[in-house]
Amino acid sequence: CSVVGASMVFAAGASARRKNNRNFRKGGTPRLTGSGNIERIFEELDTDGSGEIDQVEIREGLTRIGLPSGDDYVQDLLQGGYDLDNSKTISKKEFVAYVKDKEQAMLKVFKSMDKDGSGTISGDEEFVA
Repeated sequence: CSVVGASMVFAAGASARRKNNRNFRKGGTPRLTGSGNIERIFEELDTDGSGEIDQVEIREGLTRIGLPSGDDYVQDLLQGGYDLDNSKTISKKEFVAYVKDKEQAMLKVFKSMDKDGSGTISGDEEFVA
């Protein structure tokens, strides 16, 4: 589940990405770290406006965007070393660090699959799980 959180964020911003192509990199990969996108996603998840997202808000956010909301997904965020103050909630700063780390992990996987460096993964490029 190490990249599940990033997947959540990619899906959460899908409609915004379709409307605003400048948030895409070459080949269509989303640019989450620019223009406050991560902060806007956090604010959407923080439904009670507390400045922190808790287990319920994470689970509801995953459900809202059509992703599984099981404990493993929630715990990846809450117990993956990002809840620095051990509050069992995630602050905006902690969320930003989480998303940036997950985005880097996903980009690393993408680049390893993009053998020709084109910014896309074609059928000619082998996929080894």
